[in-house]
Amino acid sequence: MRVLHINSTIVVNSGVMSVIMNYYRHIDRSKVQFDFLYFNESAFKYKTYEEEIKKMGGQVFFVDNFKKVIAFNKKLDEILKNNNYKTVQIHDPFVVGFIYHTLRKNNVKNIIVHSHATMWSDKKLNGIRNRILCVRLKSQIDYAFACSRAAGDFLYRNKNFYVMNNAIELNRYAYNEVKRKEMRNTLQLNGKIVFGHVGNMCAQKNHLFLLDIFKEIVNLNRNSKLILIGDGVLRKAIEERIKAYQLEEQVLILGKKSDVENYYQAMDCMILPSLYEGLPMVGVEAQCAGVPILFSDTITQEIGTNFSAYLSLKDSPMKWAQKALQLADCGIDRQKCRDIMEEKGFSILKEALKIEEKYIEMEKEK
Repeated sequence: MRVLHINSTIVVNSGVMSVIMNYYRHIDRSKVQFDFLYFNESAFKYKTYEEEIKKMGGQVFFVDNFKKVIAFNKKLDEILKNNNYKTVQIHDPFVVGFIYHTLRKNNVKNIIVHSHATMWSDKKLNGIRNRILCVRLKSQIDYAFACSRAAGDFLYRNKNFYVMNNAIELNRYAYNEVKRKEMRNTLQLNGKIVFGHVGNMCAQKNHLFLLDIFKEIVNLNRNSKLILIGDGVLRKAIEERIKAYQLEEQVLILGKKSDVENYYQAMDCMILPSLYEGLPMVGVEAQCAGVPILFSDTITQEIGTNFSAYLSLKDSPMKWAQKALQLADCGIDRQKCRDIMEEKGFSILKEALKIEEKYIEMEKEK
């Protein structure tokens, strides 16, 4: 069987695509194959998963601009006719309203929506649009998926849904003392208390508040460093804030990294003050490496462990700074953290088998 995944983009730095690809790499592709349809032209500017998808036997379709509803549906109609999909998984819920009739017309029996967030959008007008477009969502879909209980409760309210965990290759991210020493030496962080953040430089990730926090951390302990991994539209504003706070020597902006697992090893604590999240992959990855995380309480507690903590975004930067320094010195046995994350359901080896069986069940039922 083949499952068509519809997502706005297939770029490598997409959190949603990271989740889908983790599952794709670990399912039995002789039983379940994934194809991808995307509609955001920005993918042409960045590295994408297209080559890897094709190597694994998947197909990739680009349909220009979903806002041109008639043209979009005409192209989708052609793709569905040529491939006879029975199962389509949609990762942008608001798209369902545009394509529902085309899906049913082509005998798609299993329309799945996958909720990845706990907010309609970080842009007010987009949020209003998305909410309106999802009014009839529950009556249009056959299966409701979510990356967490929080993301499911947000989108589906009282409808039953299946939690498809943001699972990872645990061994890839597990703590490695040799790699930690190597990375800290390479980055000239020996003897430093290292705080970290991994994420796109956009409003949702709340970097400016992160820098407010780190300014207070430095006031409390000058031996602190912050490494920022990622890039985005707010990079200039972030650089200006760093300069205004005179933190140029304490903050390292490293850009996008394909080997982010190595950088987790160098960290003593991660700070994630996001405005909203579904269930952040970086939170799973970093904790697998034994990095304590200070989360904003907008992030679901499903991801938390006994060596991480939550604070409100209404709390002062100083309170965040004090808690972050406390976590950095919590003395967790990092070697045990991989097993902790496996117990919480984040092993891709186990979760991929579950979803593979679920897809096969769906097609048998109908």
